[in-house]
Amino acid sequence: MHNLKKLNLLFFLFVAFFGQLKAQDTLRVIQYNLLNYGKDVYSCDQQTNNRDDKNGYLRTLFSYYLPDIFTVNEMDGDEADVKYLLDSALNVNGRTQYAQAVFSGDYLVNMLYYNTNKLALKWQDNLFLGNTERDANFYRLYYKSPDLADGADTVFINYVVVHLKAGSEASDISTRAAETQDIMAELERMGWNGNVIFSGDCNLYNSDEQAFQNLVAPSDISYSFYDPIGQEGNWHSNSDFALYHTQSTHSVSGCASGGGMDDRFDFILVQEDLLNNTNNLSYKEGSYEAIGQDGQHFNQSLLDGSNADYPADLVTALYNNSDHLPVTMQLVVDQTATGINDIADIGVRLLGNPVSGVIKMEVQAQLPQFSYHLFSISGNAVKSGVVYPSRGTTVSIPTGKLAAGIYLLKLKIANRAPVTFKVILQ
Repeated sequence: MHNLKKLNLLFFLFVAFFGQLKAQDTLRVIQYNLLNYGKDVYSCDQQTNNRDDKNGYLRTLFSYYLPDIFTVNEMDGDEADVKYLLDSALNVNGRTQYAQAVFSGDYLVNMLYYNTNKLALKWQDNLFLGNTERDANFYRLYYKSPDLADGADTVFINYVVVHLKAGSEASDISTRAAETQDIMAELERMGWNGNVIFSGDCNLYNSDEQAFQNLVAPSDISYSFYDPIGQEGNWHSNSDFALYHTQSTHSVSGCASGGGMDDRFDFILVQEDLLNNTNNLSYKEGSYEAIGQDGQHFNQSLLDGSNADYPADLVTALYNNSDHLPVTMQLVVDQTATGINDIADIGVRLLGNPVSGVIKMEVQAQLPQFSYHLFSISGNAVKSGVVYPSRGTTVSIPTGKLAAGIYLLKLKIANRAPVTFKVILQ
C-alpha cells in the first residue's frame, strides 16, 4: 500500500507540474531482403528456396524479435505471395494484428507490414526508378494515439523503402546514383523533411559512392539522412566493419550469393529530427543492430564457428532464409494525454480508486449513450465499449486479467468534450 500511495503521489505531481501526462511507446522496426520470396529465378526455386520453409525461418526470427514495422525486399511480383507471408509468418500463434500495405510492382517487389494495434497506414505511393524495373515505395503511417478520436494530433512516420541496383561495375554505380537522385527529388517535391526513414538493400560498397552522398548530403540539407550508428567508410571486405556487415550469410554461391560476411548492403537511415526528437519521434540510442551479426564471421559463412550473441536456432534460420541479415532499430514515440480527472463535470463520477477487478462509475445526470476507452500508461488501448446509462445507475467495467498499474479511462459523450479518469488497478 505504501508503494501504491507513492506511485499515486508521483502521478499527481507529474500532472501538476507539467499540465499533462507525457507517455512513451517503443516501436520495433526491421528491414530485411528476403532473397526471392516466392520467386523462381537463377538458382532459386521451390526446392532450394521454398516459401513455406522461409515462413518457418521468419517465425523463428519473430519469436526472437517481433517488429511493429517490417519492411522487405525481393518479394515475388505476385500479391498472393505478399499475402501468404502475412498469413503464414506474421499473423500466427494467436497474432491477428498485422496488416500489409497495398501491393505495388511486378519485379523484386518491396513491401511494408505493420502492427495495427499501434499504427495505421494513411497513404502510399511508388516511384519507378528509371530503366531498372525497380520501384521506390513511399509510405505514411500514423501512430494510434489515445487522443485520435477527439481530433488531436498524432505522430506521423514517413517511410521510403528501396532496393537499389546491384553490382560493382561503373554502370551499376552510376545507376544507383541516379536512383537516389530521383528519390531525393521526390522527397523534395512532396515536402518530406520530417520523421522520414530510409530503409532498404542499397548494394553500396562505400560511403563515398554518389548514391550514398545524394542521401546524406543533398543540395537542400533539410532533407539529409543520417546513419544512426555513424559507421561511414569503405564497408566492402573491410574487417573494421565486421560488426555491421549484412551480406553474405553464405560462403558458397547457389541460390544465395556467396563470399561470406563482407558487405554492408542493408541500411536504415533517419533524418535529423529523429536524432534530436523534435517531432515526438526519435531513434532509440544503441538499438541499431544487424540481427545475427556477432562481428566474428568476417569473410565467413554465418554458420562457420560459433555465435555467442544469438541463439543457434535463430542463426540457422537466418542462414537458411536469405543471404542478407535483417537490420533493426527502435523508435520512441512521445504521446500526450491531457485532461486527467478524478471527478468529471459531465455527470459521471468514478467510484473508488484504486479499484480491483471492476471499474465502477455513478451516472449522476441524464445522459445519452457514451463510449469508453481504457489505455495503459504507455498509451496502448486495452479495453473499449459503449455504455447505455440512465440517471442514478452504476456502470461497471470489468478489468479482466489486466496487470496492476495506472490506466487512463477516456469517456466520450456526444457534443461534449471528452474526459479522462486516472484509474489505478491493484
